[in-house]
Amino acid sequence: LEQSYIHLKILCIEQIKRPGRDYSRLFELIQESQLTIRMRQFLIRELEYEAFRFKRLSLIQLLDQYSNLLQKLSNATTKL
Repeated sequence: LEQSYIHLKILCIEQIKRPGRDYSRLFELIQESQLTIRMRQFLIRELEYEAFRFKRLSLIQLLDQYSNLLQKLSNATTKL
């Protein structure tokens, strides 16, 4: 699990570094991962830091919205 997490993080950072504003592949990588919601949220926080390093402010907003959505889904599933 740790090895696949590191590999996924590297792939995601490569997507952040790419020029342009098409982040669809980045979100596909996060969505298709076999991580738990908690691990995805942790990954998103790390990716927000990397996006900040590369001054991708619009990406930071998108990642924050995605994290909030995951949080809502997590809360909805725990209430069931």
